[in-house]
Amino acid sequence: MHQGPPAMHQGPPHQGHGPQGMGPMMMQQDQELFSEVLKVQNKIFYLDLKENSRGKYVKIAEKGKYRPKSSVVVPLSGLTSFIHLFDFYMSTDGPGPQSRDVVVESKVFNFSCGENDRESFEKMAGWLNQTGMPPLDMSSALALSSTPDAVALDVGKEGGPVLSVGSKHFFFDLRSNDRGSYLKIKEVSGNMKTLLVVPAHAVAKFQEAISLAMLAQPRMDQDQGGVGGPGAGPQA
Repeated sequence: MHQGPPAMHQGPPHQGHGPQGMGPMMMQQDQELFSEVLKVQNKIFYLDLKENSRGKYVKIAEKGKYRPKSSVVVPLSGLTSFIHLFDFYMSTDGPGPQSRDVVVESKVFNFSCGENDRESFEKMAGWLNQTGMPPLDMSSALALSSTPDAVALDVGKEGGPVLSVGSKHFFFDLRSNDRGSYLKIKEVSGNMKTLLVVPAHAVAKFQEAISLAMLAQPRMDQDQGGVGGPGAGPQA
């Protein structure tokens, strides 16, 4: 079904979306610089450029006719990458690429394509990153077609290494408690998290076990599809 161009309204900063009764201090923390209203079919999108003590950001809010308002907040530093990613999804034929995570400063955003009986659509979800996941190199994160499972090693905000494989991220954090030291390994993929704890005195053996496992002949999965986990290579 062909859609006509969405109705668009541009204007000076408005007071329609912000909380009411803000005092002088609140106004200094979040100042609205520009706003735009976009109407597409029965949905209304509010795009607001704002600024606070941490810098400028864009707030994108969607208000549908039959469901509550939802919004995401994008730091200005990640806006260009968002536009490139939107362009990529819109220019891709067929069902579209798989879900992708993009990290911008302290936030994680998940992009995915979908389709229903009315239209094709793109879904974007964002949440606060509380795992110390570092900002990724957007040039490699956006190379979805050529390097879907690119591997990158970086350092998290707490000083621990972070291994990124496609849309999966592994965080390594050395901790201690009253029972001793241990290595915490956290896997984050989309909104799914898995935690593994290895006692510090067993880390060397843990590394040795991984090396031995990688030297062994790979075994075929027992499931009917014979497909490995996310990020696994092609089956022989």
